[in-house]
Amino acid sequence: MAIILRSKKEVLKDSQKAQDLKLEEAMLIISKGQYSCTSFDGCEISVKFDNDKIKKYKMNGAANGKADVIFVINSQDFIKNIEKHKKLIIEADFYQAGAKQFKFDLSGFSSPETK
Repeated sequence: MAIILRSKKEVLKDSQKAQDLKLEEAMLIISKGQYSCTSFDGCEISVKFDNDKIKKYKMNGAANGKADVIFVINSQDFIKNIEKHKKLIIEADFYQAGAKQFKFDLSGFSSPETK
């Protein structure tokens, strides 16, 4: 599983760098398997940042029907938590495989807002 954080598509100004753009969207991509999440019903993932309580995030499947990517509906809250925590565990449901957990080390992450 990989976490992708991206900004709005925009033309960069003269001295502006891509890494200076505000992060606005979060998605999860899996290299093997398929998420159990549809574009119209959606789904939920369970997330634990550091030693905080487990939190649920609503997700949407890809509009094109691809089952290897899901989008965080409340991306701003998810990104804000990534910026202020050091560890992350995500549990998601997979087609014919059930729930699986993935651990992430966030200690080296920085965004334009946290620099």
